[in-house]
Amino acid sequence: MSRILARVLALAAVAVTAALAVAAPAQAAAVRQLKTVQNGTCVRPTGNPADLRAQSCSTTPATARDWEVIIVSSSYNGHPVWQLRNRNTGKCLARSGSGLGIPYSESCGLGNNTYWE
Repeated sequence: MSRILARVLALAAVAVTAALAVAAPAQAAAVRQLKTVQNGTCVRPTGNPADLRAQSCSTTPATARDWEVIIVSSSYNGHPVWQLRNRNTGKCLARSGSGLGIPYSESCGLGNNTYWE
């Protein structure tokens, strides 16, 4: 009887561990293109990395259209918090401190101005 109970408990522990491992959110960074639905242009830095434009996704260098999605926190207002880092410049999508709140590309170390939900 004690052997059966020990086996049942061991199987239950394995099942709980497996369920938790599957349910855990992925922390690996993914690469995305920020592409408009209407005309298929991609958000990318121009010659001045702080200046972002929607340009053809095929414009070289191709890595300029790619944004790495980095999970910063698992929860803020019930949503994950990300940084979006450009693969070509290494800079993050940020919100300017001006009253206009214009998106631009800046150092990823700026904290809240580079965090998105």
